[in-house]
Amino acid sequence: MAQVSSAEQAGKGFSKFTQAAGMGAALMGASVAHMDTEIDHGYSPARWAGVVISIVGFLAAGFGFPLQVWPLVAVGGALQVVAVVVALLMNKAGLGHDNNRQWAELKAQARAARQA
Repeated sequence: MAQVSSAEQAGKGFSKFTQAAGMGAALMGASVAHMDTEIDHGYSPARWAGVVISIVGFLAAGFGFPLQVWPLVAVGGALQVVAVVVALLMNKAGLGHDNNRQWAELKAQARAARQA
């Protein structure tokens, strides 16, 4: 397998798949939508809370489904929705990544430019 240096990769730009994934992330309010070259691994309380709640929901539904404990499966599914809501609310409360604030400022500037 050929080794690709970071300089070679930087010259190529982002693939169509990566661009599409970034647009999907933008819809959820993620900070990677602007495709920074800085790697963002999601180190923020909002993202960690969402992931932990989601994992607990997955485990609850995963144990409940084969045992046919349908209330546990329903709780697991509900926790998936709760995880998204908690992450979005924590982002709005300022507990997201710094890039979220930068992205919000860029969107506000673009909105103002369209209205002008």
